[in-house]
This record gives sequence, C-alpha cells and structure tokens, in this order.
Amino acid sequence: MKRRWQGGGALLITCCLASCSSLEVLNDINKVDYKGASKAPSLEVPPDLVRPGGSDRYAAFDRPGDRTLSGFQAARVGPGADRGVLPTVAGARIEKEGSGRLYLVVDMPIEKAWPVVKRFWQNNGFSFTVDRSDIGILETEWAENRARIPQDFIRRTIGRVFDGLYSSGERDKYRIRLDARGGSTEIVISHRGMQEVLVDRDSIRTQWQPRPSEPELEIEFLRRMLLQFGDTASQADAKITEAGGARLGSGAAQAG
Repeated sequence: MKRRWQGGGALLITCCLASCSSLEVLNDINKVDYKGASKAPSLEVPPDLVRPGGSDRYAAFDRPGDRTLSGFQAARVGPGADRGVLPTVAGARIEKEGSGRLYLVVDMPIEKAWPVVKRFWQNNGFSFTVDRSDIGILETEWAENRARIPQDFIRRTIGRVFDGLYSSGERDKYRIRLDARGGSTEIVISHRGMQEVLVDRDSIRTQWQPRPSEPELEIEFLRRMLLQFGDTASQADAKITEAGGARLGSGAAQAG
C-alpha cells in the first residue's frame, strides 16, 4: 500500500509540474517583451511574396484627415524637443474605424505628440527603419518578442547564461501613423508578422514567410500608450473594453 502511494505521489507531482509548466508557457505567450531581444537581422522578402512599392509604405490609411504637410513642417519642434518631462495630457481615448481597427486619440497637437510616441517605442526596445516626422510615419525594425519563447525550467536555466540560444521563430514589425485632428492627434498602429519555417522535411534550411497580423498586439501597444499618456492601468483597460477591443491574453485568462 505504501509503495502504491509513493508511485501515485510521484505521478501526482509529475502532473503538477507539467501543469505548472503549461501555465508558464501560456502566460509567456500572453506577454510582450521586445526589450530582451538583441537587434534582429534584416529579413529578406521571400521570392513568392510581393514586395511593397516604395510609395505604398507611406500610404495613408483609408480615412479622412485634416493634417497638411506644410502645417506640420511649420509647427515642427527643434532638436532636443523630445527630451525632458512628458507633457501633461488632458485626455486620451480609444476610437474605432469603420473597419473595426482601434486607434488612439490624444488631446495634444501632433508636433508635441510625435516625440512622445517615438520615445515610447524606443523605450520598448525598438529601432526604426522609417522615421518621417514630416509625414507622420514611424516603422520599426523587425524584432523578436522574447516573451513568446516558452520558459520551462531548462530553457529558463540555460537562458541565464546563453540568452540568445533559443528563438521564438517569429519576428514583428510595427507601423505607427500620426494624423492631426485639429488640436488633437490620432495614432494608428499596424502589425506585420513573419515566421520561420522549414523549407522541406528533409532539410534543415529555413525560410521566413508572412504570418497573419495580430490585432491583439496592436491593442496591447495602444493600452501601453494610454499609460504613457497618463492613464492608470484600470483606466486603460476600461477604455479598451468599452471600445470593443480584446486585450492581449484576456481570452486565456477567461479560459483559466
């Protein structure tokens, strides 16, 4: 009887450890961490993927805007304007396009919002391939979300010594568009993803291919920008929920 209990106890412990490991993996998938990643190498567009045209990367979203290039250039701030204390924002809110995409509106003119937004993305571990204040476009380098790497005991232990040993097999790029709306600024975030796949089963060669964009990642960064512009976490969550957006990981939380 005692031996049977010992065997059952060992099985119970094993199941508990497996359950904890699964929960750790699930929680890690629901996190965002680009700070922990070294700069990802440039990703070549696969041959079967149409390369976007030169003018398309700066194309406006399909919605009206009242900002003008001359007006923005006339109001541009000088060098060093993005330093110092963040300006106080009277209001920041989430609105929804007809397509269902959520975007942020801050009660701040675009010339003041631009350096705040740029610094926000830099503080989150990103550098830029496009940095065009004259047309209100930021586009990040490809970056790896290190939180997508499952953190089981072995990987967590080895990762303390060899941080870059494991990869998520995914890369993300974000495009941030700022539009003026009177004295306010609209901020739209677009996500683009790539994933590394085996060329064939008998080969160890891999190729980067597009993967579907993830609106949940866009919403998570909108939420974090609300915090940047002065909201509390509860206020930001309430605004996202009211606008009809699902926060990253909320589905997993409900499922548990």
